Amino acid sequence: MAKSMIRLQKITIQNLKNVRMGNIRFTCNLWEDIYERKADVLGVYGQNGSGKTTLICALSLLKGLMSGTALPMNFSNMITCGEQAAVCSFEFSVVTEEQEKYKVVYEVTFSKEVDIIQRKFLDKDQEELAKCRKELAEDQEELSEDQKRTRIDLKSNLKVNSKLEAKRDTQVERSVTITSEILSISKLQSNRYEKSKTVKVFVKKEYENENGMLSIKVSPKNLLSDLFRDKKEYHLEELLTRAHQNGISYLFSKDMLTMISEVSNSDLLKIICQLNYYATYQLHIISNVQSGVINANIALPFSFVLDDKKTVSMLYGSLKLNGTSLLPKEFTPMIQQKIELVNVVLGELVPGLSIRLVELEEQKGENGEDLIETQLYARRGEHEILLQYESDGIKKLISILYAVILAYKDSSVTVAIDELDSGIFEFLLGELLQIFEESGQGQLLFTSHNLRPLEVLNKKNILFTTTNENHRYLRLQNVRTNQNLRDFYYHDIILGGQKECIYEMTNPYVIRRALKMAGDNDGK
Repeated sequence: MAKSMIRLQKITIQNLKNVRMGNIRFTCNLWEDIYERKADVLGVYGQNGSGKTTLICALSLLKGLMSGTALPMNFSNMITCGEQAAVCSFEFSVVTEEQEKYKVVYEVTFSKEVDIIQRKFLDKDQEELAKCRKELAEDQEELSEDQKRTRIDLKSNLKVNSKLEAKRDTQVERSVTITSEILSISKLQSNRYEKSKTVKVFVKKEYENENGMLSIKVSPKNLLSDLFRDKKEYHLEELLTRAHQNGISYLFSKDMLTMISEVSNSDLLKIICQLNYYATYQLHIISNVQSGVINANIALPFSFVLDDKKTVSMLYGSLKLNGTSLLPKEFTPMIQQKIELVNVVLGELVPGLSIRLVELEEQKGENGEDLIETQLYARRGEHEILLQYESDGIKKLISILYAVILAYKDSSVTVAIDELDSGIFEFLLGELLQIFEESGQGQLLFTSHNLRPLEVLNKKNILFTTTNENHRYLRLQNVRTNQNLRDFYYHDIILGGQKECIYEMTNPYVIRRALKMAGDNDGK
């Protein structure tokens, strides 16, 4: 019996980082049958600062929300400057174990809490201002005109600065809230989708003027309430409010999933559980943060899926590159097994290369647990060196291989890699992507600056960013079947020809002049 399957089909991003509006269609959404089980590869190209990493950021948010983890504390910095809210929408194709087919849309809105902050400080500021005025009035009786003016200016400046600092600090401490979540599902019946079932959760903010405190009420729509009407022991609004306070998704919080496991098997509840499983075990994000940790020779992060046919779990951690790592003894055999799995492919990509986790000695942890001290080595033939002394490209390959192996063999696994080409030889990069496209099973999304994939992948597999922040992503038009996409891309960078500008032109003469001026002014 065929397994269940989830595929990302579309993403819409609004007011996230440098993308005011962007629509992404995955390659599988262009197929005749969007439920087909074959490799779906999408490469994203464009100049620096044009929205490639923003797409990876949106997928990281999706993984966090649907797996029930809290929003990053500094998330307000990811909302486009000058905007109050960001919206991300994700469309999926879902096939259940019973081979029922659905279209699912999940939309989430994030809002800055500046209004809460301003309200919080309003009364306090009014009291401080009144006190300040009283002090100034008393001072005016004793000071000359010049002295009055100086004292007033100093007190005003100090008071304004202190208020600005307080507001700035508080915004960092708690900056963003999830103001709404919408989940819609439509079942495919006789080549037509039924009317969608939709559940909405939104936040309603109410101010109590008597004491200046803010009351937040989370209001579920009737469909969600109806699903749990027989569960009297649960207070739905109380659970949703708790999720709001912790910055966690309302629909995918642990409380909600616990409730879902205890109620009748409705389509909506089955889909929520399946999406949670997908985000936790099948959606893998490899960001530049992880690559930075590797390139700085700090550690090699890992996230291994442990499946013993009865239960599935995730093992998260990192192996130090610049020293030894203490690993729980019970998990060390599993980590060794995953490393051997990586070695099977690594030795073919870089002939003769393998990595080895050397177990040095056993120790006792602070709580009495058994630990093993380990160290990572790279082996070529009979020679071994510490992995930290290998090239950045080798370490990049090692860091992505486990996730790529999972996506290659499983049609429901999605892997997103930022700057896939970093440190990897371009011919090898092209071969790896071509093999995945021809015989893989899952989804692979990557961003890159190396243009080799444009020569080996189908043009439908390539998406380009534009200079228009209100229309960030597009596929190139008017590309002939036998035309080299790399050459065509260069042509349109220089001469144009697309509906949107795909490169903001730079002037080499102006750059040369700027370099000369900066050099002349250095040290002056």
